[in-house]
Amino acid sequence: MPEEKAPLTIPADSFRIAIGDLGVYVGFFEVVPQKVTVFEPANDEKEDEFLTELKAIVRIGSVQAKVLSIALKRALKAYEQDNGEIALPAEMANLPGAEW
Repeated sequence: MPEEKAPLTIPADSFRIAIGDLGVYVGFFEVVPQKVTVFEPANDEKEDEFLTELKAIVRIGSVQAKVLSIALKRALKAYEQDNGEIALPAEMANLPGAEW
């Protein structure tokens, strides 16, 4: 009898989405503990950037991606009804589509 494996759990702090002819690709990234300060000598500005590490890429069909987006929205709305609104960071609150 084959040994059963536990499902893979992947920590992800950010993601990127790409859509192509073969479907929707979602890359999941984890912020690594190091911080890099980028210095732009042309304008004397410093900007902190956190390094990210690609943890996984998931490819699903376009139809499945659309169904997943509907299911996620429904699940999040139900969660918020039971537990209160999930607050978005201020810099994301005005993104197109951020309104429910």
